[in-house]
Amino acid sequence: MQKHSLYLYTVAEATPTASVARSSDYQKCDRTDPNFNSCMREALEAAILRLSNGDKSLAIPPLEPIHIPHAVLKEGTGAVHVVQKFTNLNIHKLTASKITGISSTLAKNKISLSVNVTSPEYLLEADYDFDGRLLVFPVVGVGKSKVNLYDVNTKWTLLGEYIMKNGQQYLDLKIFDVKLAPGKVSYKFENLFNGNTELSNQIHVVLNENWKAVFDDVKEGYEDLIATVGKAYANQLFSKIPVKNIFLK
Repeated sequence: MQKHSLYLYTVAEATPTASVARSSDYQKCDRTDPNFNSCMREALEAAILRLSNGDKSLAIPPLEPIHIPHAVLKEGTGAVHVVQKFTNLNIHKLTASKITGISSTLAKNKISLSVNVTSPEYLLEADYDFDGRLLVFPVVGVGKSKVNLYDVNTKWTLLGEYIMKNGQQYLDLKIFDVKLAPGKVSYKFENLFNGNTELSNQIHVVLNENWKAVFDDVKEGYEDLIATVGKAYANQLFSKIPVKNIFLK
């Protein structure tokens, strides 16, 4: 599989505070319960909403927004021959997502989850630096950008293993795969062509009228970016919460 994105994602380092005590506040599910998947759906949705502002007791940063210092999405193989360089990237509105279904496979030392998610909108705001070609048009510019994904159906595929740390069992995610299916995507890039309004307007018409072809060509990069951020964030959280405070049995 071709790699479409390289990026840097950092989260605040943990401090050894009252982590374990507060981690018990999160909803727990019984792995032996026939309604385990339903419980996990409720627990995951509640945790996402709760973490909108982060969790200071666990040194977990806010989910609204997720901040990524630097991201590079490589050019596609069709419509988009532009290396998309982003700095100060913020992903907004993830916490408005709804978990519509979960299926799970449980084993002694691992757990796998398939999670279906719907979201009204994802908003990506960043400083951009482009130099390349879109369809048959050259594209160059440096400035502020907004990429909106609307009516997004997302599938997460997660695989976690149980590890021992300081005498307690923790969950460590090994795989966090993301597949995106937006109903529409819109693009806004300020200062394209060094502020040439006429050329900028023309390229925005092309971008937004051909949003599906444009997005599909670089979709894997966006999926890879969100998956890497999601995995890093989830593992930071799971590293503070023993398995006994996630599952009842």
